[in-house]
Amino acid sequence: MRGFGGSGGTDDCGLHQPDDVVSVVADLRARRPDLASVGLLGISQGGQVALLSAVRGAAVEAVAAWAPVTDVARWRATTAHPAIPGYLDDRCADGRLADRSPLATAAGLRPPVLLVHGDADTRVPTEQSQLLHAAVRSAGGWCELALLPGVGHQRGPDGNRVAMVATSRFFQAHLTRADSPGGGEPDTVC
Repeated sequence: MRGFGGSGGTDDCGLHQPDDVVSVVADLRARRPDLASVGLLGISQGGQVALLSAVRGAAVEAVAAWAPVTDVARWRATTAHPAIPGYLDDRCADGRLADRSPLATAAGLRPPVLLVHGDADTRVPTEQSQLLHAAVRSAGGWCELALLPGVGHQRGPDGNRVAMVATSRFFQAHLTRADSPGGGEPDTVC
């Protein structure tokens, strides 16, 4: 994401970062026309960006999001992390919270979606995934919710293992190799 770690740009809490992902996927597909399918995996705000990218037209066949932010206004009101309200006030001073919220565009999520969330997450409360799951399904989309009992936002080794198993299973079901039109193991491009 923009402004995280060594990446350039400015973090805007998901307003323009999805456009970056749309561009990267288009570039990947242009460079690798042999890829039959592409999936996105994002964690926390990366999950928010992955979901918004799919709505904005990223040419992907599946999206997995672990503990994603799906409703920015509700996140501000319900998080137990003391720094998040100030962060959001700074990054979202333009008031465009709905534009940053996958929940507001749930009907536009066309690829299958997997949401993985710990039921003890207080940084990005579990209801963020529960609300999106209900909204996508209500709009006729395909969405699976995997709740991890007793797991918080960081997940830990055991939670990460369970999340990765669910994600691998999901991608194997929804992504295919170019040489295997009827299914098979997905290609991995990092």
